[in-house]
Amino acid sequence: MKKIFALFLSVTMLLTMLVGCGNANNPSTNDPGGNSGDIADTNRQIKDTLNIALAYDITSIDPHIGKEMRSCIISQQIFDTLVEWDPEKGIGSEIVPCLATEWEQLDDTSMQFKLREDVTFSNGDPLTAEDVKYSFERCMASPQVGYNASWMESVEVVDDFTVIVHSHEPYGPMLAALTITPFSIICKNACETDPDNFANNPVGTGRYKLVKYTSGEGAQLEANETTWRGTPKTKNINFIIVTEAAQRTILLETGEVDIAYEVLPNDVARIENSNNLKMATAE
Repeated sequence: MKKIFALFLSVTMLLTMLVGCGNANNPSTNDPGGNSGDIADTNRQIKDTLNIALAYDITSIDPHIGKEMRSCIISQQIFDTLVEWDPEKGIGSEIVPCLATEWEQLDDTSMQFKLREDVTFSNGDPLTAEDVKYSFERCMASPQVGYNASWMESVEVVDDFTVIVHSHEPYGPMLAALTITPFSIICKNACETDPDNFANNPVGTGRYKLVKYTSGEGAQLEANETTWRGTPKTKNINFIIVTEAAQRTILLETGEVDIAYEVLPNDVARIENSNNLKMATAE
């Protein structure tokens, strides 16, 4: 299904992970998922705060609960996966390292991953193989997203920075499967300390961390200055719930929001004819 969104052209950022659950990348200066290479303009000024209009409220920022596109858009800013699609080329191109630096197929049903050794969560806890095991097992047990892990049999910890993922049977798309939001790596310690409230206090290794979420209104994120990827140039991201489609377009035109999702078909030509706006789609 095509996802349609519009951009205010004063924004310079990477939108790869802002187009749904299929990827887990972060703001920079490239195009959205490799679909529209002319969106980014490196001569444009990077904004300190990015305002993004979503059409509906989210179910949860917890990646093992929230599964619809709008939830993934937010959680992908906070969490990373072991591997990801090449941010320059987009979904379906080449799978590259993320929290895992390398991987090896041990046999038909087992793949070993080596983790980065310099990664900390936003609360300061170091990333270890136990966090990966905990995250995948929590995904497998999830009533909301567990179906994504139906192929996974178990996760074995070899040492602090090595895990082996076992599948029930040979599963060719294993690497591609591990790029999606339900396989985000969460902080075991933070989740076990307050499991019922993890969605309100999510702890990940991503470039952003949650400041506040208000149901029906939106979420405010701020840059995670300790992220292994490097502190983002855009310091704040505000996700705003705007249920009226026509209003989302108006907010784009006035510059009150920089990105709006789920644009009305009737507004497409209006946006495409604007000198200040850009329409983008992603599968």
